[in-house]
Amino acid sequence: MTDEPDNGAMSRASREDGPASESIFRMNLDAFGGRAARLCTLLRLGRLTADSCFLAISQLWIQLARSQRELDEGTRAHDEQD
Repeated sequence: MTDEPDNGAMSRASREDGPASESIFRMNLDAFGGRAARLCTLLRLGRLTADSCFLAISQLWIQLARSQRELDEGTRAHDEQD
């Protein structure tokens, strides 16, 4: 496993708007939870330091927050067009 997070689900957030944004955010949240769990497992196994685990989870959290903002902005733009 690399220290680089997989941004697959989170990067799709900027291309979607409307009602689908809620399900996309849930998908992003699930992806965050899975990645954070894997990082914690690596920490428990001694393959990551506590600092590197914290940093990686912090980066994932920032990506999740960014995806939520992008989805919110897309939804507002979609609503304004209607």
